[in-house]
Amino acid sequence: TKTTSGTSGVPIEIRQTNVVHVWWLALFLRDLEWCGFDMRKSMASIRTSTLNNEQARQQYKAGLKVDFWHPLFRNFLEMGPCYAMDLIQDPRRQLEWLRKIQPTYLLTYPSTLDFFSTLIADDGIRIPSLEGIQTFAETLSADQQARIETAFQVPVHNLYSCSEAGYLASAC
Repeated sequence: TKTTSGTSGVPIEIRQTNVVHVWWLALFLRDLEWCGFDMRKSMASIRTSTLNNEQARQQYKAGLKVDFWHPLFRNFLEMGPCYAMDLIQDPRRQLEWLRKIQPTYLLTYPSTLDFFSTLIADDGIRIPSLEGIQTFAETLSADQQARIETAFQVPVHNLYSCSEAGYLASAC
């Protein structure tokens, strides 16, 4: 059982089988391939937290590091580290964290990246290790994509998915 976020209306409860999760993971891998992302390199993710434990939430807010991109893949795919940070905090702190950890790839919301683009334009400090960005959960306008790609100097790939149906569309 899952609950939708309700971003486009009222949150609803949905029921899924394990097969849905397997398909989600398969499509995730396909999308990484289409984006040209190499799982042996590092990924950073800035997103909202679903953690219930206060100690875990505080660690997530400070920025976490795990040795794999996804726990279900760690036994059969070679993966680099994955860094994660909670979205709900000062974006300047998030950008500082990204500059410190120097990820190869970044996964976050278009609006967050758009704000980062303004900060990068102001101080001129990029993230030289970055090779690609993937956005999700919000609409990525052509203007936003252009600003983000100009600021970060890397391609931006957009993903469209939802809790109810999984991956729906991706640039290929």
